[in-house]
Amino acid sequence: MKEKIYRQCGSLWPYVKWGEEFISIPKGEDMLAVDMNRAIQLIEQKIKADALLLFIMKKPVTKGSGRFGPYIKYEGMFINVQEDIIMMR
Repeated sequence: MKEKIYRQCGSLWPYVKWGEEFISIPKGEDMLAVDMNRAIQLIEQKIKADALLLFIMKKPVTKGSGRFGPYIKYEGMFINVQEDIIMMR
């Protein structure tokens, strides 16, 4: 991982910043207890969670998990879905 990793606290919750990505620190987990190894774990979980699902008209469809729950992203649109649907892949 070549990008710098920061542990920060936003106006609503703490997160790890990696490049342009903001990865939430799980609720109840102490921000100050998040060391480099834990930050890397959170980043790896985010990469796995945001995996490519398929292409539609040569454009990627990805899945993700945000503060409002799981979603599918396509052409800048975020479509909320139930967790059991997105976990099928």
